[in-house]
Amino acid sequence: MTKGIYIYNDIKNEVNSTITKATKKILLLNKSHFTMMPDMVQNAHIGKTNFVDLNYIYIDSEKRFKLYTEKTDLVFIESGNGFIKWSRGEKIFSAGDILIFNEVKEYELNGKCVFIVFKN
Repeated sequence: MTKGIYIYNDIKNEVNSTITKATKKILLLNKSHFTMMPDMVQNAHIGKTNFVDLNYIYIDSEKRFKLYTEKTDLVFIESGNGFIKWSRGEKIFSAGDILIFNEVKEYELNGKCVFIVFKN
């Protein structure tokens, strides 16, 4: 998979087994699976999984949230909509989307939304 932002359903036959497993798991998660942090980060409520072997983050963002990845992030948009901004442009997202960010470095999700991130 080359550098870029992809919709999982469009390329699901091309992703590795780690991303495939993470996609199945991410759809089963909700806020109750996370321990919420007492303080806000970037004006967002953040939660980390209660599971030792998983690397998922729950983010309830009011407006904009910046992330960074050298590898591959998987993002499930639980609710809301908006657009992604990154070095090569913008892409629209909406509730229910599963997005793959492959080697994009810095990116941000803009819009009031709740999403879960798997950091690979």
